[in-house]
Amino acid sequence: YPQGRVSDHRINLTLYKLPQVMEGDVDELIDALITEHQAELLAAEGVTFLHVTLRDGQTDDNGGLVRGSASFFNCGLHNGSAQWGGAVSGGGLVSRCDITDNYASISGGALSGSFDVRESYFGSNTADGQSGGAISGSELSVRDSSFVENHAGGASGGMEPFGGGGAIRVAGSADIVSTSFEANTSGGAGGALLAQ
Repeated sequence: YPQGRVSDHRINLTLYKLPQVMEGDVDELIDALITEHQAELLAAEGVTFLHVTLRDGQTDDNGGLVRGSASFFNCGLHNGSAQWGGAVSGGGLVSRCDITDNYASISGGALSGSFDVRESYFGSNTADGQSGGAISGSELSVRDSSFVENHAGGASGGMEPFGGGGAIRVAGSADIVSTSFEANTSGGAGGALLAQ
């Protein structure tokens, strides 16, 4: 094998690392297979964003960057601004995404809706009016993610029962597993999490 080539034609991948693969260094190959498999799963769910950066979107309504159900894989969602869901309002799957500096004037600084979040980072998102500095939702699953320096302004306009959740506010069921919360703040209840 003079070229030292390993190919997987199913996913159009060619690596010139045969000796390393033979020694067991298969991480790059496995990662490519996982990425392709997850992309196929996401495509079956409707609108899919794969390796996309969305930035600087603004609306006076909901979803500063995207409104509606969608799936995001290896995406960047930055600097969105809306009333609900500074980045995304709706729901869907969010996997391996970097979600920063989004703003909602009411709730869900980054995300508003029902989401399945995996291996994602949420930093410096803000919900100024009520709750959920990073996420405000009714059904949430959050796994292997990090929430750093997100902020919820707390109650406003007589909405006392809804104020808080510096990182997350959930008004239904939530599964949160292997996830870290650091320096999230709230003007209402729950510096990191408000479950109602």
